[in-house]
Amino acid sequence: MIERFLKYALVTLMLALVLLVALQVFTRYALNNPTSWSEEAACFVQVYMVFWGGCLAMFRKKTLRITVLVDRLPPRMAMGLDLFMKAMILLFLLTMIWYGGVAVYRLHGQVSPGLQWPKSILYATVPLGGILMLIATFRDMADTVRQWRLPGRES
Repeated sequence: MIERFLKYALVTLMLALVLLVALQVFTRYALNNPTSWSEEAACFVQVYMVFWGGCLAMFRKKTLRITVLVDRLPPRMAMGLDLFMKAMILLFLLTMIWYGGVAVYRLHGQVSPGLQWPKSILYATVPLGGILMLIATFRDMADTVRQWRLPGRES
C-alpha cells in the first residue's frame, strides 16, 4: 500500500516538476517576464522527489549494496551482519527523524520568498521520509529474521 502511494506520488511529482520547469522556461524566454515562484516550487517538488524516491527504493530493496564481504560469509553469519547493518540504518534514520523534526519546528515561522509558504513544508519531508524509510527497514529486518529461523539453514 505504501509502495503504491509512493509510486503514484512520484509520478505526480515528476509531472509537476516538468510542468513547473516548462512554465519557468516559457515565461523567462518567451515572455521575458519570469514568474517569481515557479523555480522555488520546482525546488520544493525536487526535494520531495528525492526523499520519497529513496523511500520507494528502500521498500523495493533497490538500494546500493556492496556485498564483497557478505558473499564470502556462511549464510547465518551473513544474516547476522545484515541485521547489524540494518540496525545501523535504523539509528541513522532515528537521528534523521529527530533532527528533521527539530528543523521543521524551528523553521515554521520562516516564509519562503517566492511561494510565501512556511519553510517547514519543505523540511517536513525529512522526518516524513525518515519514518517511511524506518518502516521499510523494520520490514526488511523482519524478513531477515524469518529467513534466519528457517529450518535447514547452514550455521
